[in-house]
Amino acid sequence: MNTGELLRSLIDIAGLRQKSFAERMYMSPSMISKILCGYRSIGLHDTEEFSSKAAIILAEAIYAPDCCIKFGGVFPVIHDFATRFDLEQFLFDAIRYSINKDNMIDELSGKCESNEHFSAQQQILNMFCIILSDYITENSPDTLEAYSTLLQYGGQNDEIFSRIRILPNAAKRHIIFHQLNDPDVSRVILKDPTSRSLDVLYRQEAHTDLYRWRSKLEIDTFLLLRDHFVLLFNKLLDGSLHMTLIRKEAEVERFCESVAEIMKKATCLSISEDHLHGIFSSMPWIEKYSVAEKIRTLINLEWSQPKPEVIANFFRTITEDGSSVHISTDVLPALLHANQVFLPAVKRIEWPLQARLDHLTFLHGLVRKDPKRINIVNAMLGSIMILCDDELSLLCVVNPTNKKMKYHVVDSRILKYELEKSTARSGINTVEYMQTLLRNAQHEMQQTNRLRSTRTKESTKSREMFDMA
Repeated sequence: MNTGELLRSLIDIAGLRQKSFAERMYMSPSMISKILCGYRSIGLHDTEEFSSKAAIILAEAIYAPDCCIKFGGVFPVIHDFATRFDLEQFLFDAIRYSINKDNMIDELSGKCESNEHFSAQQQILNMFCIILSDYITENSPDTLEAYSTLLQYGGQNDEIFSRIRILPNAAKRHIIFHQLNDPDVSRVILKDPTSRSLDVLYRQEAHTDLYRWRSKLEIDTFLLLRDHFVLLFNKLLDGSLHMTLIRKEAEVERFCESVAEIMKKATCLSISEDHLHGIFSSMPWIEKYSVAEKIRTLINLEWSQPKPEVIANFFRTITEDGSSVHISTDVLPALLHANQVFLPAVKRIEWPLQARLDHLTFLHGLVRKDPKRINIVNAMLGSIMILCDDELSLLCVVNPTNKKMKYHVVDSRILKYELEKSTARSGINTVEYMQTLLRNAQHEMQQTNRLRSTRTKESTKSREMFDMA
């Protein structure tokens, strides 16, 4: 998005007329029109003044509580603005970034190949959102591929990046996101009561096609958008965070080569439902863990139209060795009301209502027999988690974009820790939850049967009256 397109979008969001905006900028309407249409550029020496004036005018017109949701088409990656000044600074950074980028585009490549540096926390947060939004909203059908070691699991990074919000975006570009985790990070998570690794995973899966990798990392924290840019994060001598934007093609290419070397040694921890049958060839190391048997049980399910007794046997089998199943609050209502199962993949089924009720009654019986075997959790996405007794467990989560199941192998200690915190926060009693669900479904079935019976009687009476006539 160039400067003219950005300003035109922001003026529309502010509800201003171009003439009114021009007057407040002390510029002629024709000059503003030329800038908005891309016929006139703003010189580098005028960048600061123009950006500051425009940001003040636009922030004054736009600011309101939760006003960040207005920017979805322009900044799908954004953060909340506590004050009007926060919004003003964000818009100043965005307009200045766009002007500088337009002025530094190489005539031969058609790309901006300048590098930039950012240091203050607020500026890093602003620019992170602005830069990502700029490439996500780019009018291109190409898939974006990102690699990141930016672990939002606590510390200074978390203080900054936990404020980010992802908004619906008209571009809807497909993003493949490779998250690299150092094995040592689990020690940090288990010692940090504020960690939210499960929430981070859900958020990443909600907006991208997420693949998690385990690798020993001896490199600065980074976010690489292949063929576009690198964001490098490091700490200065005073402990403050510093962010460098690298856009020079040769430097980005060299960084891509370095990441490729890391990926050769990395261990993949995620697989899509389309490739689950080949998991043991792509992840042979998983064989020595009990989660392998859970995956085999999944693979052996009937994928086209699983029967109630098959799914019931699945839950019985995977909990026999003491493993527990944690089901998100979306899953069972989807079974009852939308004829949808989530394992082994998201499928529409042809079970009659009574069969669905029987299946829920069976699960309820398992819970009453051993409350630890099956639990209900309040999760951001539809998911089923299998918590094993050894080192590795399985998180099965629905990607909301392609509606397919993604399987993530996770550290059992971390999953258990996160589930305990989630259960404490939500306060869901699994037995009561399932009793309520059953009671409501049975009531609905009774009402349906009563209505059907009434209609049958009315139809019979109408036929009798017709025959008499």
